[in-house]
Amino acid sequence: MSAGGRRYPAGSTARLRADVLAVLGVLKVATPEQITRITRPDLFAAGRAEPTKAHRNAALDLARHRETVSEGRTVEGKKLWGLTPLGLESAGRVLDRPLEEMGTVARGVGRHGAAHAMAVNDTVAAFLQPASGRGLGSLAGWSTEVPLPAVGTWTRPGRGGVRADAVLTAPEDNVPLLFVEVDCGHMSAERIAAKLPAYLRFLNRTVKDTDGRPRPMWRTRWPATTGTTLGEGLYPPESKYPPLLLVFTGRSPGGLHRLTKEVCRLTAGQWAPYRVQANGATAIREEDAAYRDYRDALPVLATTLDRLVEHGPRGAVFWRFGHDRWEPLHQALADPDGAQAYRDRRRREEERRQEQQRRAEAEREARLPKCTQCGARFSETRIAYLAGEDGRDDPHPELCHTCAYTVEHDARMAELEAQKAARQAAEEAELEDEDEEYRRSQRLHRRLWRHLRI
Repeated sequence: MSAGGRRYPAGSTARLRADVLAVLGVLKVATPEQITRITRPDLFAAGRAEPTKAHRNAALDLARHRETVSEGRTVEGKKLWGLTPLGLESAGRVLDRPLEEMGTVARGVGRHGAAHAMAVNDTVAAFLQPASGRGLGSLAGWSTEVPLPAVGTWTRPGRGGVRADAVLTAPEDNVPLLFVEVDCGHMSAERIAAKLPAYLRFLNRTVKDTDGRPRPMWRTRWPATTGTTLGEGLYPPESKYPPLLLVFTGRSPGGLHRLTKEVCRLTAGQWAPYRVQANGATAIREEDAAYRDYRDALPVLATTLDRLVEHGPRGAVFWRFGHDRWEPLHQALADPDGAQAYRDRRRREEERRQEQQRRAEAEREARLPKCTQCGARFSETRIAYLAGEDGRDDPHPELCHTCAYTVEHDARMAELEAQKAARQAAEEAELEDEDEEYRRSQRLHRRLWRHLRI
């Protein structure tokens, strides 16, 4: 047996072991089937008799090196695998994450079937959907069991915060940050609703940045999120908070619908925007509202696991609290009645008004008479002048003001030139007469002089 065979007697490859470490590093616990569906869905498509055997053997080889450990079985009897502290470090290297962001190992979750953990895993797999190509984000963009401390630190959170079931960062798909809570039918609407104030306590918490200025704590871990231009707008468009997705499963369709409506009602104080009048004052009545202010509203989305699996995360599977239909993710996160939409409507209305004004001006101008000389339309002043008493004797009613002035000016200048020429001609004629008289007198003088000499 080779050295590699002695080290990994189950025959796993480095790639398969990296698959196991990456999935368990994100999900904390998983079945070999979940690992294979997330990392190598082609093994199922190939029609193999045991498509999960390769990853099962990889988990066994990692267990030999004390990096994985059996965590019991699911409710359906499927074997669960988890990481040891040593395996958590190895998974951090595979995922290229600092150890403090890897969380902790999940010990004992399989004692009662790990129903919630499996629902979280199925939610992550429904988002990824590597086999269908309809997925969103990547495995490396997911984290599970993420503490969001209202007090304390990331690694030692105090009371008052919340632990997110999952967190997605997928800027490549215009999803910079998404918190995910999964309910598999065990929590009441009141317990689910109680999580939203805890989220807001964390999201409103500030810490001093490196420059000494206060900054929201969540931005220190996820800096490139809200306020970043993505696509046509901001994500989320106007809220200062990243969105929260509630995924429901484990109930009948009617039960899921009733639960969603009840959670929506109980959490209106967290997700509902303020009504604002056009002058910026708070609107008491709905009919007085020009737009809604979402700046302090937590964007809350809801979906069911079955809908997410069937249509994928790019389908119309999200219901935004406050909206009235199922929508795709980015459409659900839009604020069609928000301040930016109101400003856009006002801008479009002003553009339409100006366009109508330009069109009316063009139509009015088209009805004005044209100057027979330059072709320009008459001005309102010219039309009013010609219609008045002073314009009745205008010698050029067919001309615009400029051309009429030019014609009159040219005629006056021609008249002045003619008068000047006439004066010059008269002066020249007078000089000519004087010269002729002088010449006559000279001739007479010479004849008289000759006569006297004789």
